[in-house]
Amino acid sequence: MWLERFQNFSEESIRYRFFQIIKDTPHEVRVRYCNIDYDREIAIVTELTENGRRKILGIARVSLEPDRKAGEIAFIIADPWQGLGLGTKMVNHAIEVCEDMGVETLYGIMLPDNYRAINLMKKWASHSHTQKTAQLKKFLT
Repeated sequence: MWLERFQNFSEESIRYRFFQIIKDTPHEVRVRYCNIDYDREIAIVTELTENGRRKILGIARVSLEPDRKAGEIAFIIADPWQGLGLGTKMVNHAIEVCEDMGVETLYGIMLPDNYRAINLMKKWASHSHTQKTAQLKKFLT
C-alpha cells in the first residue's frame, strides 16, 4: 500500500515532504516507514477503502529525540485530498498523542515555498524562516 501511494504522489508533494524529487523509496526506507519503533516515533495513517481496495490518503509522523521531550513532525497528504482539512486533522491528532506522551516541543522543517504546510503549522506554532527552510515550533507544556 505504501509503495502504491508513494508512486501516486505528485513530484511537488514528494519534494515538499522529502526535500528532493525521488522516484522510489529504497527497501530500507519502506521498512522504516512500515515498521514503527514506538519508543522513537509516532505514525498516523489515514486510509480509505474504495471498491474493496485500501489506499493511503495521508501520513503524519513524529520522530522523537532520544529524551522523548522533543520531536520533528512531518506529513504528506495525497494530492486529491489536499486542501480539505485532512492534514489539519492529522497534525492535530499527532499533537494530542505527543501531549499524552509528555512531549514538550514539536517542530517541523519544510521548504519555504510549501505554503500549505507552513500555513497549516502556523495555526499552532511559532515560526522562523530562512532561504532554504522554514522551521515552526510548538511548545506543548
